[in-house]
Amino acid sequence: MLEPEQIEQLLEQAKDSDRKRSHLLLHDNQDCLLHRVVIALQRGTYVVPHNHSESQKEEILFVLQGEVCVVLFNEQGMVLDKQFKSAGELSAFGEYAPGTWHTLYPVSDNAIIIEVKRGPFIPTSPTEFAKWAPKEGSPGVNHFLAWLYKCDVNARYLPGAD
Repeated sequence: MLEPEQIEQLLEQAKDSDRKRSHLLLHDNQDCLLHRVVIALQRGTYVVPHNHSESQKEEILFVLQGEVCVVLFNEQGMVLDKQFKSAGELSAFGEYAPGTWHTLYPVSDNAIIIEVKRGPFIPTSPTEFAKWAPKEGSPGVNHFLAWLYKCDVNARYLPGAD
């Protein structure tokens, strides 16, 4: 069971983190066949657009607190959809098939999500990170995030363009 104190602690850890997010595993270990992770997100965190290429690695997302935007892309980086998901709403749930290019960002100052995937844990390979998006920690991240927040469906990111 998830306690309110754990949520507060996650939010504090995210606030203190350079990555502006923190994780709490609800499964026993990385070999479990079902992985459940609570993630606290602060505005400004950057989740590199990625996909999960393993055929069994669908991803389920549920927003517990705040609001997030899930952005879906094609392989070339064109925005296919922007899905705003808010806690307490029917929109709070999302399910994404293996191979779906996606990222998410918090719309609210803080957000808490639960991510569910099949295990065991397999680290994301470099080919599962989008080549058309900046790497985490690189100088282009702020530019990409600013674009991501305001882009429309069918837009494509062009580094250095405004």
